[in-house]
Parts: sequence; C-alpha cells; structure tokens
Amino acid sequence: MIKYGGDKEKGKENPRKTWGKEIWERKSKYQRGITVSGGVVSWFKGRKKYFENMKRIQEEVFNFLKKHKGIKDVLEIGPGPDVINSRFFLNKGYNLDLVDCSSNTLRLAKEKLGNEKVRLYEQDMIDLNLPKKYDLIFILGTFLH
Repeated sequence: MIKYGGDKEKGKENPRKTWGKEIWERKSKYQRGITVSGGVVSWFKGRKKYFENMKRIQEEVFNFLKKHKGIKDVLEIGPGPDVINSRFFLNKGYNLDLVDCSSNTLRLAKEKLGNEKVRLYEQDMIDLNLPKKYDLIFILGTFLH
C-alpha cells in the first residue's frame, strides 16, 4: 500500500511508502523492547507514562472482557516486540494468536513469550487469510505507524 505524503513536488505527488512488510522488516531489525510501541511515548513523556497508559488500557479491556464472557479466542494484530498486551491476554487465560507483517517482530515476540501456546502468522493486516475465526480482534497502535 502506498501512502502519499509530504509536499507536492513540481505539481506531482511525492509517493512515500509507509506501510508493508519491507518497511517493518527494516524498522524491526533493531527492536529489542518498546522501541516501536512505546518509543515515541517514552521519548516525549517517559517510560513510566508509557507503562501507566498501557495499564489503563488493559484495565479498560479487562472491563470489556468481564462483560463479554463468551470470548475465548483472541487475535492480536501488530503485537510489537514488547508483547505487553499478549502477556495480558495469556495471563487472563485466553487463547491467543498473533499477526504481524514482520518476521523479525514475530521472532522477538516468540522469544519473549517463551513456551506459551501462541500461533504466529506472518501476514499484512490488510490481506489477512487466517485458518479460523476469533471472538476478539485486538489492534492497538498499529494504525498509528
């Protein structure tokens, strides 16, 4: 997918690719933690604010989940290498699958989740083709990138 951004150059649109596998493979090459999901927030407001915000979001999600007891299977799209929300869902006992277009991000997620039973799918969220249906699809921050 091509997003057109920047100024028009001599009457022509200036295409700048901002999405897709090749972009995220390059960006994720040096990820080791909250470099993507918390990077900007951490930079402006500090890591403490990032974690406080994540906790607030997780509390809101938990309140939603308490009201919808039939949810068992969760798909998280764009988990990032920190897998903070992945751990949240797993700790609450949900079945979890992850989708990311970056094989490197999925590798880091797998390393951090250890032996947890999580299926990983390397796909772009725009063209998902998954073998099952989910009770909940969780996407946080992915559209901001």
